Amino acid sequence: MPEHSWIQVKDLEITIGIISQRISGAAGFYSSQIRHYTDIDPSFPICLLFPKDERHFSVTELIEVVEKKQNVAVLQSDFLHGFMNTDSPNYDHSAYLYYLKALSRLPSNRCFRSLKDVVDAPISVKALCPQ
Repeated sequence: MPEHSWIQVKDLEITIGIISQRISGAAGFYSSQIRHYTDIDPSFPICLLFPKDERHFSVTELIEVVEKKQNVAVLQSDFLHGFMNTDSPNYDHSAYLYYLKALSRLPSNRCFRSLKDVVDAPISVKALCPQ
């Protein structure tokens, strides 16, 4: 490998390290690609919100792996992948409004660190749309 490539990689690693020190927290909706990176431990608090199920893998098995990690909080909704995306066929307006409201209630100095605290419990269609 040419030396300049190593320098570029090392610079990227340093940059990522600096950025991760500045992140106070994160929220991940759907989080399906995390299944390929379960060996990584986040260096900042993150709340992962998973859909009810996925076609290509077991959401339950993935949750069992990642919820054991330090800095990780996990929620599972009763909605399908894409419920927050207005362009998705799985978009759910009620769920979108619910989670948007939950995100807006987070203190600005805590970022997404307390998302699990703000969302009282994984929600369902019944909880959003009582009959």
